[in-house]
Formats: sequence, C-alpha cells, structure tokens
Amino acid sequence: MIQGQFKNRDLYIDFLELKFSSHLSKLGTNTRSIKDWVLDNVINTYHKDGSIYSMGEAIKILDNFEFQSSVPSFLLDLSWYKNYKIGKNQKNNILDLELFRLETYLLDWRVEEKDLLGLSNEKCISLNECIAAAFDEVFHILNQAKSEVNVNKLLISLNKLKSELPSQFNATVASLNDFIGFLNKKDNLSYNFSDFESWWGRGQQYVSLRKMK
Repeated sequence: MIQGQFKNRDLYIDFLELKFSSHLSKLGTNTRSIKDWVLDNVINTYHKDGSIYSMGEAIKILDNFEFQSSVPSFLLDLSWYKNYKIGKNQKNNILDLELFRLETYLLDWRVEEKDLLGLSNEKCISLNECIAAAFDEVFHILNQAKSEVNVNKLLISLNKLKSELPSQFNATVASLNDFIGFLNKKDNLSYNFSDFESWWGRGQQYVSLRKMK
C-alpha cells in the first residue's frame, strides 16, 4: 500500500525491515532474519500467479495422492491408524472433514487448538471464508500503489472478519482494530502499531502426500 511512496525497491525493503523489526522481536530468536521475512511475506508476488492451493484443493486436484501428515498436525480422528484395510480415500475423507478447523487454527498463534473444539463446523467455515477474503485484499494492497478503492475493500473484509470472530479471538480483534487504525490514518508512515505487533499466524510448514498405486 505504501510502496509507491518510495523511489526504489531497496528503500522500500529497508523501510519495511525497520517497521517490522519490533513485530518479529515478539517471536524471540526462533525466526528468520527480518529481511528474509519481508521478502518472503510482504513483497513476494506469489499471490498474483493464481497457483495458491489449500490442502483440500490439492487433494482434489491430485486425486491419485493420499494425505499422510502435516505440520502443524491437526487430525483428531485417528481411526485410520489401526485399520490395516484402510481404503484409498479414507485419510483424504478425514482431511476433508477436519481441515476447516485447521484453517481457523492458523489465524492466530495466541489461540490454542483446544479453544476451537467448541466451535461448530459452520462457524469455522464462515470464519475461513472471511479470512480468505481479507488475505486476498491485504496482499493486493501491499504490492500495489495506494488505492482508495482497494483500501475500502480491505476495510470491509476486515470488519466482517471482526464481526465473525468468537470470544476465543479477542486478542485477534484487538490486533485487527490496530491495523484498521493504520489503514484509516492518512500518514501511514508515521503510524505506530501496538496490538498488531503481537499478532502472528501459525505457519503451515509442510504437507506430506503419498502417491497411490
């Protein structure tokens, strides 16, 4: 959103490193360098090529592959483990039934998995739709010159997400309010984040699939 205010890409990256240093400090030492994180997560253009797939979409496209495991692990139904006659699609079916809860779990590292067990399937699915919509708007804005139309679209999606979040996500709501304050400020460069600095999602580090015969 602010990239257009800098003369070149290097100055933009330097600014982002400075701005996000306090954010990454909340994670301690177990993370990458600030510059690597900025390059991978803020100005990476991967979202523009149309090749982003969720685990559920990947399983449907790769119909001759079976889901094996993931980090973070999330399957609660482990009945397949003792079933030596497991069918070809049994684990994929379990994945399809439980994936929606994982997607909600990835939103905020401050929310524990046990806190989500009381949420209905419908609630998690509704939340995930709001998260996906906000994700798309955020990355379009971060990689383009500031546009009032795009910012307004993002504000709409973020406020909708806020309204959907249950009490388990009170910390997330505070962080969203902080980020919305940033969006509403005319001089974005001078904005000082507070609650937003502590908000980090959980990374989907890898997914293991096994090719079926």
